[in-house]
Amino acid sequence: MRIRMLTLSAGPAGVWKPGDVVDVGEDQADELVGGGYAVAIDDPPVALETMMAPDDGEHAAIRARARRARKEKQ
Repeated sequence: MRIRMLTLSAGPAGVWKPGDVVDVGEDQADELVGGGYAVAIDDPPVALETMMAPDDGEHAAIRARARRARKEKQ
């Protein structure tokens, strides 16, 4: 079961900081959630999309806009 930690937890399984999402067994999840140390996460993991880098023409346009913005501030 996936849970999101609300408090710091350290033990043989490792260190879990507040906000960490971890997979644990049902019994351990029930104990942590029941004690107020974590919240259950029902959502399946979401795959992150890879962002494409702009091509050289786009880089040139971005640099030109940045130069114009710097000149306008002066």
